[in-house]
Amino acid sequence: MIDEDDLQAFREGIARVLEGAADRTQLHAHLDGELALDRTLWEQAAELGWLAIGLPEEAGGLGFGAQGLDILHRELGRCAAPGPFIASLAAAQVLAETADSDVKDSWLPRLASGEAKLAVAARIADGPAGKDSWLLGDANSDAALIPLATGDWGLVGLEGGQPVELWDRTRSVLTADIDSVAPLAVLDGEATSRALTRHLCLAIASDSIGAARAITEITVAYMKEREQFGKPIASFQALKHRVADMMTMIVAGEELVSLAVQSADAADPDADIWSSLAKVRASDIFVHVSNEALQMHGGVGFTWEFDVHAFLMRSRLNELLVAHNHELRDRAADGFAQALEEGRQVLELAL
Repeated sequence: MIDEDDLQAFREGIARVLEGAADRTQLHAHLDGELALDRTLWEQAAELGWLAIGLPEEAGGLGFGAQGLDILHRELGRCAAPGPFIASLAAAQVLAETADSDVKDSWLPRLASGEAKLAVAARIADGPAGKDSWLLGDANSDAALIPLATGDWGLVGLEGGQPVELWDRTRSVLTADIDSVAPLAVLDGEATSRALTRHLCLAIASDSIGAARAITEITVAYMKEREQFGKPIASFQALKHRVADMMTMIVAGEELVSLAVQSADAADPDADIWSSLAKVRASDIFVHVSNEALQMHGGVGFTWEFDVHAFLMRSRLNELLVAHNHELRDRAADGFAQALEEGRQVLELAL
């Protein structure tokens, strides 16, 4: 069992560092191309051991599993922090679960220390990767974890990756001519696909729900300052109800994400169901809350100078990663049907 006090101390430590290292001024400087915040945050995360939080201790990690990664991604989401954290950390967890010992020994210590970075297929449902496939991760990643035409997954070296210009400037997506490159390692297709889907879904869910709460808090603070008819707009009853609806959605989403995280850490047979549903619900909430925040900011919300725009763009990319949300819902429904056929109780975690 992971000590709750250790997790809380870790959460507070991450929040304290990000408050100084990735505040709103620094975020906007990065969005404007004036600060390489993604690189400095990655270096700081490596120095502080954040990149090792989810990996088992025997692989040089801290052994905090999905719970530790949930904390990290929620806090990074709260800051709309740039960097290849979701891709590289999810790929590291997959290697720890599905790779052979030689691959683990070669890659996991380097990933835990931040010496190496991995990209991943941005959309797992799209089949074998080709030269036009999108990869989620830094353009300077050492390798990419991609589906192969054989049905297996491969760890493929990246050279000459080309960044793709996106609406979301806090994330990096790239293309590379990798369909003819011999893989550095081959991993089991089904196990790797399931593990990567699960870890990416959990990471995106945590990022989304943390960001949704942050932009709601930012919006409420703005509403207390902005006045119409001589009164702060936060005093208007209609807007109060909209904020209450947003917070109700967020709290419910947080509980679903926590359930999915617990299921993953418990190696529950239905962990894939809950991770898919968590990603769907959290990213949906993030999109809805960001749109509401945009409206409540009025015309200024449509400009890059205000935080809400950056969060809205991030929410739209989160929504699309791994697979369309309706596809993940279908997968979850299939999982529920299979569990019912097998006579398993899906709605309760094993104690």
